[in-house]
Amino acid sequence: MTGQADNLECPVKVLTRAPEDLTRGRLVRLGEGISKVVYASDHWVIKRERRPSEIITLICVWKLRRSEVPGGRGHTGEELA
Repeated sequence: MTGQADNLECPVKVLTRAPEDLTRGRLVRLGEGISKVVYASDHWVIKRERRPSEIITLICVWKLRRSEVPGGRGHTGEELA
C-alpha cells in the first residue's frame, strides 16, 4: 500500500537562494525518524536526511539516556532501594 504523498505529482523547482521563510526564523519540527527529520515554515516543508555519523550518534545518545532512566536496561534496581 502506498502513502498519500506517493500519489501527489509536484514539479520540482530549484531555487538559486533559500526563501526568506526558511532563513528568517526557526522552523517547526513536524517529525523525525532515525534517518530523516521534517521541518516546516508557513509555506514550505523540508525533509532532511541525516548523515550516517548523525545516525550513529543518535543511537548512542538514546542508549545513554535509556541507561540513566530508573528501570531502564542500565539499572539493576538496587539503586532505587
